[in-house]
Amino acid sequence: MEVTIVNDHRFHMDAQGRIWTSTNHDYSFWQRYLVAFGKVNVTARCDQVGQPQPGWLRADGPGVSFTPLVKYIGPQQFLQKLPALFIQVLGNVRRSRMLVFRSTSILLFAYYAALQLSPRPYAMELIGDPDDLFQRGQVGGRLGKVFGPALVWVMRQLAWNSRGNLYVTRHFLQQKYPHRFKREFGISDVMLDTGAFSEHRSFHQGTLSCIMVGNLAQPYKGVDVAIHAVHKVSRHRPIRLTIIGDGQLRAGYEQLARDLGIAEQVHFLGSVPSGQGVRHHMQQADLFLMTSRAEGLPRAMLEAMAVGLPVISTAVGGIPELIDDRYLTDMDDADQLAAQLLLVTPEELQAMSQQNYKKALEYGDALLDRQRLTYFTFLRTEAQAAG
Repeated sequence: MEVTIVNDHRFHMDAQGRIWTSTNHDYSFWQRYLVAFGKVNVTARCDQVGQPQPGWLRADGPGVSFTPLVKYIGPQQFLQKLPALFIQVLGNVRRSRMLVFRSTSILLFAYYAALQLSPRPYAMELIGDPDDLFQRGQVGGRLGKVFGPALVWVMRQLAWNSRGNLYVTRHFLQQKYPHRFKREFGISDVMLDTGAFSEHRSFHQGTLSCIMVGNLAQPYKGVDVAIHAVHKVSRHRPIRLTIIGDGQLRAGYEQLARDLGIAEQVHFLGSVPSGQGVRHHMQQADLFLMTSRAEGLPRAMLEAMAVGLPVISTAVGGIPELIDDRYLTDMDDADQLAAQLLLVTPEELQAMSQQNYKKALEYGDALLDRQRLTYFTFLRTEAQAAG
């Protein structure tokens, strides 16, 4: 039996038809579904490339195939290409025995309409809240603000009427996008094997080394806020910020650091291979910063906590489920973040480290894989019952 997974992530297809990812969602992520299904087909946008770049990871493999969607970027292109896209989506729906939506994007409009014409069993995997992304103008500009309320409504309808829902949070997304029969599974999609954990850290006076991890293609990660906060702190104590991630906004952030006179304190590493590549840099840092304007339950934060890294973050999405309220800041408040960074001591960092490590243990693969097996088995049973 095959499961069809609709995903927002943009992949790369090389000249041989192989699928690659420059960040996460590699083959090991999709392979997890094979414990319950014979085949996995991922439906997503795929950019054509000649050859993969160093550090890219294969996303397809034995049992996992991809169906490239009609390519579009942003709401305007979505509307322009909607006729061709809808024909493709309707065909995908009609061929599927079980659909899984891992999407918080306008693509759901097309699938919602297709399901009205050709009902199929489906499940929702709620990984974020479009209310934050679109209505606050973080994605899609003016059109995004128009699409936002409608997309929230569509997601609520899909979540309410699905065969069952997986949520990466334990409370936040469940309250906003409930299931009518409470067929709800609260399971993070982070992947933390035993090698992802390291408990022992030490903190000293001196330069405060901070790190951020995120896609720099959209403004919702709030990198500008972090840079402004580092500028304010640098007047009073030595500080360094390392930023992992790449995207079209990187050049603007680099210019901002130069304009503020802190280019030597802010280091942009670009894309770094997930897993050990990112962990290596986390283990060299004193503090993980999350200045996002929208999140579900960020994997990068849990990866940082697993290596005992203290965290200061905005209080968005499911983040308050992970860390103490004392280390939460308001969105877009560089002054508040700077005040936190100025006051933190080595002793407090040590206490934060121990607390975060213990919390991350709740998200280890050994525990989550058992929960995922229950969820995947549920999906297969629902698909079989639907015929």
